[in-house]
Amino acid sequence: MRAIDTNANVINIVDDIVTGNFGAVGRYYSSNTNKQLTAAEAKAISVAGLKIFAVFEDVAKPDLSYNSGQRDARIALRQAAGVSQPAGSAIYFALDYEFDTPDLDGVRDYFQGIKGTVAGRYKLGVYGDGVICDALLDEQVCDYAWLSASRGFPGSKVFYKSKRWALAQSPNYQSLHGLNIDIDEVNGDFGGFQVGVTPALAARATAPGATPWMDWMRQHRGEIQQTGAKPTPFTEEIFQHTTFGALNGITPSSCAATVCAALELNGYSSTHSAAAVSYRSYGTSCTLQPG
Repeated sequence: MRAIDTNANVINIVDDIVTGNFGAVGRYYSSNTNKQLTAAEAKAISVAGLKIFAVFEDVAKPDLSYNSGQRDARIALRQAAGVSQPAGSAIYFALDYEFDTPDLDGVRDYFQGIKGTVAGRYKLGVYGDGVICDALLDEQVCDYAWLSASRGFPGSKVFYKSKRWALAQSPNYQSLHGLNIDIDEVNGDFGGFQVGVTPALAARATAPGATPWMDWMRQHRGEIQQTGAKPTPFTEEIFQHTTFGALNGITPSSCAATVCAALELNGYSSTHSAAAVSYRSYGTSCTLQPG
């Protein structure tokens, strides 16, 4: 299986990732909000039948200390909870720098801080060069190793040939619909996960021509009150998927709220708006015409 990793939100190119025959997407936990995996994005990736692998990185060369490891682990745990990452899957921690044998004592201190903070809730992975990956696997500090792109880094050529890695990043950078990506080889279990989707839903959502949001709306045809009428519990429920607020006993125009509920309840991201105009720029164009 092949995978991609990127520091940008992929919610608008999930279909292209599937079409490209990739099976997983690597995304970030970080103090940098621009590169963080979001809950809506995690849902969209999962519903498409793809797996996610999460990596924490604030800087390429973190301070190699126990306290720094604790700090980074706390951030990663908060963000993992925010996207509902399931316990027992993996969080990788990046050392995206040319570390070598003399750096191993510091690397051990850093990962001991991480390990003590994570406390077994998630499996641990390391992203780094061959020397770092090899040592942390040998010492059973990490469950998974993700070999970084540069084969010129210490030990990387030898470690790549060993096939001990779960993920190996290609040295060749690429783009997908204008998004900068890395391509990764996958070698067996890599600690990937999905969120908010059952196997049955994932299969239905990725079937040719599938429109599960339309199936949901057909199932609820006739349940939404006319504009101005007293709202039913069902109408109150669909507006909870928007930012509209309390209905105060009167049903507003419900078309956009219905779409928001249909998308969110089937594992997709919506605009969260009760205004129909919010969908003018939503999603990507397609040829489906369900009626």
